[in-house]
Amino acid sequence: MKRKAFTERVELWRRLLMPEWRVALFFEEPEGNIRSHHAHGQDDWVACSGSDPTIAEARLYVKPEVLTFDADQIDRIIVHELLHPLLDRVLGHAEVLRDYVPPPVFHAYEQGRIADEEELVNRIAHVISTHGEHGESPYGTHRCKA
Repeated sequence: MKRKAFTERVELWRRLLMPEWRVALFFEEPEGNIRSHHAHGQDDWVACSGSDPTIAEARLYVKPEVLTFDADQIDRIIVHELLHPLLDRVLGHAEVLRDYVPPPVFHAYEQGRIADEEELVNRIAHVISTHGEHGESPYGTHRCKA
């Protein structure tokens, strides 16, 4: 898939999942304290983060090799990554506990929460990207239009 087509896929999914958000797309590795991970068992990183919990803006970082994946896998990855900033707004409220519990306790909680979030996001991304809007896949002639 070419970068232009990938960018169009990101825009389609942004409009469907988070229409009030802006998403900046980068084909480079993220810097700083951004949770980065291997993309669905592949040896390639993909990461998405919200820049500020009070602003509806996210940054999506994609290793260029991800463009070689098949279209279904690319859609699952895009949906998966866009779900993270949305969930971070909900699940991030636990950050207020950081100062009130011992660091090992908060660390254990955080590790469990991250693992549970990844599992949930994987499941939701699979369903959404497989069925798209109105139970259809989001691309092609018999699917919703970009």
